[in-house]
Amino acid sequence: MRVTPAVGAFQEKEGALLTFRTPELEVFRETGKKALYATCVKVSHINSLEGLKESKWQEVLGPDASPKGCWRTLYKPPIEKRYQGPLLEDVALQAAVSGGAASPEFTKLCAWLVSELKLYCRLEENVHATNCPSEAESFQLEMSGLLTELACPYSCLSRGDVTQRLLNAKLT
Repeated sequence: MRVTPAVGAFQEKEGALLTFRTPELEVFRETGKKALYATCVKVSHINSLEGLKESKWQEVLGPDASPKGCWRTLYKPPIEKRYQGPLLEDVALQAAVSGGAASPEFTKLCAWLVSELKLYCRLEENVHATNCPSEAESFQLEMSGLLTELACPYSCLSRGDVTQRLLNAKLT
């Protein structure tokens, strides 16, 4: 018994996201579960997928940037950058978090996170990384403003003495 998708009069178009050339279906007993699932998803969503370009990011990233036949383009936008700093290691991250606003590495991570948030949210506040522990107070002030703008539900982070707000690890 051979397996084929029931797609009626569907016509494949060059550069279209929806294609039934992949995964290749063969004899039923030799066809893998993932191939069957991918084909079922395509058939189930044929009406909404028909006519869509292979990648909505081709205009931004260029015509050769599309991951051909990759269904991840449906639900994952391309990520151009990720955090690459020294705090990827758990021990280093714990040490930086323990140092809080006095840790330049911690403030760099926070500044990077805020820059990433600003790509998706309209934020007025900005947070700058510090170079030394003596700049911690200005960082705390900026972070306090950001948390207030984000409507942080923890009053201990947005009210009271600015220099004391981020010192306590417990949120009350």
